[in-house]
Amino acid sequence: MKGKIKKITSFLLLFYFSLFLVISGCNRGNKKNTNTSLSETSVSVSCSEETSGDAEHLAKERKWEDYYSDEVLEEIHKDKFKYTLYVKYNKDYRELDFYLPVDIKTYVDHDNMTYDMYQVLDDYGWQKEDDYYYYVVDDLMVKLLFQVSESSQIEMIRYDFAYKDNPEECYYTYLGWHPTDNMWLLINFLPGCHCDYLIEGSDGLYVTYEESIVLTYIISWVSVRPYTNPLIFVPHFSIEINEYAQHGKYYINFE
Repeated sequence: MKGKIKKITSFLLLFYFSLFLVISGCNRGNKKNTNTSLSETSVSVSCSEETSGDAEHLAKERKWEDYYSDEVLEEIHKDKFKYTLYVKYNKDYRELDFYLPVDIKTYVDHDNMTYDMYQVLDDYGWQKEDDYYYYVVDDLMVKLLFQVSESSQIEMIRYDFAYKDNPEECYYTYLGWHPTDNMWLLINFLPGCHCDYLIEGSDGLYVTYEESIVLTYIISWVSVRPYTNPLIFVPHFSIEINEYAQHGKYYINFE
């Protein structure tokens, strides 16, 4: 009898000790997840607050889920000027088709080697605020920012969706690879690249002819589908999902 009691007692002690280890492990796991969450929210984002993700917000994103249907592309490309750029990615070349609502010759003077980017911004209703441009439609504000390198070249373009009444709050929930995602376009100029078209009215800021086409496409996009990201509609464009910063990253190389 004493032996049986001793075995039962040992079993109970072992059971409670195992339970203690499991609970401790769970608590450690929970603490680890909490730290990860904190580190994720500390990543710099273009909008200070994330959208709530409720049904009303998701309905705004899902409205554009047909973005690559034949009907949508036909509507977008109708009566547009098509420009095919041969862009290098690593060792390979890709054809990127950009459809502009205007002939690029309207803004590019090949004789004087100039590009009138500020006129494009004016023509499509962009306004200036501090270090970025913005375009308002209904309750949406589209924000456009150019980052210039030390060599006087535009090396990054940021395109954000925010609320008109609160420009620091994201308009959409980030879904990844979706027309409503904010975007960064990172531009790399390969050795030998001819960045020789002066932006009129700038203090020595130059672009390539191909870059003037890309810039005009992005700036004029608000006349096509202002609620969406323009680069999502360009086939064969490389994208890197970057959910923490609530942006999709695109890369383009000129040479």
